[in-house]
Amino acid sequence: MSSGPNKLNLVFANSKGEILDYDGLYMAGGSAGVFCNPTAAELIELPEGSELFVLPSRLPVGLEPDTLEPALLDTNPYAPGEAIQAVAAFMAPAHTAVYTTAYQTVGEHPPLLPLFAYTAVGWHDGKFYVAAFRSDADIRQ
Repeated sequence: MSSGPNKLNLVFANSKGEILDYDGLYMAGGSAGVFCNPTAAELIELPEGSELFVLPSRLPVGLEPDTLEPALLDTNPYAPGEAIQAVAAFMAPAHTAVYTTAYQTVGEHPPLLPLFAYTAVGWHDGKFYVAAFRSDADIRQ
């Protein structure tokens, strides 16, 4: 990836749980309730052994390409009216998240999420990328 701000596509899950990317919004990361644009230096390819999760009752938040302002994606852009959900990565051991998935909770009583690291994930050139770094260089991981 080049240096500077990220231009990764936002990812979301459709009503069947299929993970899709949307080039109308950039991937956003979350930190302490603030949405941001991870830099290229803060992004790595999704590590082998990582998993992607769908976050129930949570809508993805991306960034407007022209302004980098946060924007809620509340319906499937490929099937208008279809419900969608945010997506997060649970990374393989030896990796540390920089930003969490950017989302907005829907409803008064959303299901509680298990205590996992819900890392921000985006899509670029046929690959998933996460806002993370390798924190343990040992090859056992």
